[in-house]
Amino acid sequence: MFGVESRKQSAEIIVEVKIEKNAPLINRKKEWGKWQKIIKDMNVGDAAILQDDENLTAYHGLRRAAKGMGFTVSMRTLDDGKIKVWKLKEESSPVSVVE
Repeated sequence: MFGVESRKQSAEIIVEVKIEKNAPLINRKKEWGKWQKIIKDMNVGDAAILQDDENLTAYHGLRRAAKGMGFTVSMRTLDDGKIKVWKLKEESSPVSVVE
């Protein structure tokens, strides 16, 4: 363990740091959001119909979720203003997702 000292406007801050050698990386336990749950429940070729705003916020959320899980999506705007998003094939080098 070693200390790091920093002087800022005559105030002394001491931070103690412990370095662990060859420490294993701990897996993150992050809860999936609503978009990841939708992508997980869809099969390749399935489509979701979404009501979206003018900035396509829902589509971009679903697209980011799919990309993060190793899939691609395709989107079309329907006549009634809703959007239809298809889950497509896995990308060539998908990101590993731990459930």
